[in-house]
Amino acid sequence: AEVTGGAAKASASAPWTVDAKLALRELDLQPWWPGAADAPLRRSPSRITGNGQVQLTVPAAGPAGDVFAWLATLQGRAGVQLAPSLLAGLPVSGEASLQGRGDAQGLQLALSMDTAGNALRAEGRVAPEAARDRWQLRIDAPALQRLNALAQGLAPAGAQAPPAFGGSVRGDLLAEGRWPHLRTQGQLAAQQLAWPGLRLAEGQARWQAGTARGAPLDLDVVLADLTLTGADAA
Repeated sequence: AEVTGGAAKASASAPWTVDAKLALRELDLQPWWPGAADAPLRRSPSRITGNGQVQLTVPAAGPAGDVFAWLATLQGRAGVQLAPSLLAGLPVSGEASLQGRGDAQGLQLALSMDTAGNALRAEGRVAPEAARDRWQLRIDAPALQRLNALAQGLAPAGAQAPPAFGGSVRGDLLAEGRWPHLRTQGQLAAQQLAWPGLRLAEGQARWQAGTARGAPLDLDVVLADLTLTGADAA
């Protein structure tokens, strides 16, 4: 790993200027995983390759109370690129970024991640005005069973039944505004879903809702062959 750059400010009241870079070339995570030498995470290869850059102007004073309003004032950009790598033996890649100009557009954020063919995409905006916040999430996970190696590796030591996943999930979520005035809508579909605590042959959900008084509520859920498992199941 190689890290260059740093942070500086011209005076006590001046904003911080952060300029740094990070480079990883097949960083081996195995020695860093907790647990015994034969723990699942330490038996599977985990090698990370990627880059990161930060060029930001940060206010000298931290958030006084409204963290989101403070984030909206950030200026500059930052990003992380995860080149094709291995995590617990699973292929992973992705990138994340943020960009701001300190204006009415606020702070723009983006994330994309692919783990063993299961993809997650997200975009967001933190605006000076809470009503203009916007978040969009898309999940396309056609092979959840491929995540079992990672899930079992992250299970608490001594767990009798490590979590097991299976099936597929696809969905979209849109959220606008900020709590307590939040508006959301989306859809979700699952096929042959296996999740800790439940099994579902097929399911679909669509909704539109808000947290403000008088906000519309529209919910449509269809489930086929839902089975709850575990000690808490009826």
